[in-house]
Amino acid sequence: MPASMRLAHAALRAGSWQMTHGLWADRHRANGPSVATTKSARGKRKRKKPTADGILQAAERVFAEQGYGATSLRELMTAAKVSTTAFYARFDSKEAVLDELIRGLVESLSKDVLEVAARARDVESGLGVGTEMLVELLVPHKNLARLFFTEATTSPASKEVVRSLHVQLAALLDARLVRMRDKGAVATNDTSALAWALLGAMELQLIRWAVLGDLADSALGAALRKTALAVLPTGSGVRATA
Repeated sequence: MPASMRLAHAALRAGSWQMTHGLWADRHRANGPSVATTKSARGKRKRKKPTADGILQAAERVFAEQGYGATSLRELMTAAKVSTTAFYARFDSKEAVLDELIRGLVESLSKDVLEVAARARDVESGLGVGTEMLVELLVPHKNLARLFFTEATTSPASKEVVRSLHVQLAALLDARLVRMRDKGAVATNDTSALAWALLGAMELQLIRWAVLGDLADSALGAALRKTALAVLPTGSGVRATA
């Protein structure tokens, strides 16, 4: 074949390849990467693993919206976007999720209450710091607070955690009230009964806020302080050192 014809054939082949390659590239850009390319990229990309915290956050939301008893385990897993295997790798049951939610809230409350008790110099400062602590802790987790007051006792383990918290708080208040009574800050002959009365009155305000919706978030702190002052039978004044 003459050299001129060989050159012509080579040019035609090159043009054909370029056109074909261009069409494939356009189709690739329009339709996205090929299946093989997608699989390869998917394999390289690390999938985000579900965590216990993610399940707890979903549970806090869905339990509050639907109720613990009305929420099925499948609905919980769907809300948390986890598979059955992933769920059971972290929790034994739906009840275990509720128990962990309540336990976490109670641990935070217990820790903060002890810190407040250590910092309080008198009744007024103790009430101020204590109510501020409750508002800061509970308002961002209103759904969890609602669960605490409405669903916690449906689980034996959570019920025991709630009971222990009340006993601990009542004992702490009782010890503080004894000191206040001895210094003339509170007039009472039964500090234990007064401790439970104060705890109950404060809890009713929290129920009005979290469950009944009678109190706005912004009004919770003032309601708690006023309730505590109304219950305490002060002797020589609310500023007496505790």
